[in-house]
Amino acid sequence: MVSLFFNALLTILFVIILLLGWKGRLLAQILSILLFGVMAFFILYKYYSVKKINFYFIKHALKFSVPLIPHTIGGMLMTLTDRFILNNLFGLEKVGIYMVGLQLGMVLALITESFNKAYAPWLFEKLNQNNEDIKRKIVMFTYIYFFGIIFLAYLIFFILKVLFPIFVGEKFLKAEKVILWILLGNAFGGMYFMVTNYIFFAYKSHILAIITFVVGILNVPITFYLVKLNGEVGAAQGFLIVNILSFLFTWVISAKVYPMNWRKGIFYAFHNK
Repeated sequence: MVSLFFNALLTILFVIILLLGWKGRLLAQILSILLFGVMAFFILYKYYSVKKINFYFIKHALKFSVPLIPHTIGGMLMTLTDRFILNNLFGLEKVGIYMVGLQLGMVLALITESFNKAYAPWLFEKLNQNNEDIKRKIVMFTYIYFFGIIFLAYLIFFILKVLFPIFVGEKFLKAEKVILWILLGNAFGGMYFMVTNYIFFAYKSHILAIITFVVGILNVPITFYLVKLNGEVGAAQGFLIVNILSFLFTWVISAKVYPMNWRKGIFYAFHNK
């Protein structure tokens, strides 16, 4: 949280006060990451008693993290393709309208990402116990979460619909058309978090990388077609479809690498209290 606040302050300094434009935003990100990375290194060096290099842990960390490089590339394809295609087909004005809706719709992404940061460690702790009753309750909770996050997406949409004219200038009022699509896309992104943790727990991050890379590639023709058809709304629709595909593919694979009783879980979720 402190790093984000520092990043925001530097962005204001470089972009608004020093008028560095996009270069200022990039510089703010680099400096904030560098500063807090150095601080973390010195804190670990001072308070972590073991100073020698452990090659087993290095090998283990690399085995887990290196496959996430194509995962990141696939994620970039998923997040940048829409505005790139929209800009090339319709120009910056449409991109500006789309980005306003995208930023407002990201409210739900902040909620799901924050929840996952707290939920994942708890989940790993429970999975380590290998208790079938606990697993059943986790599945029950996951299904309830799925329905709850969809409901929350619609709730946020109706709230933003009322507040939209207050936050947004007249020039960008058209952005309202994309918000629901973005919110639903982020809802499926939150559902994705709930199933991808099993792949991490099973140390199968290379499979996750394949999924993300494939979905990122599929995103290009899907988004191109929808943007050509519906403009900025098509970009938002592509965002939703890609997040649905990412969630479904990941759920299927996670069920194979770490089996949970998903079929019976839906029954337990709504019949057992």
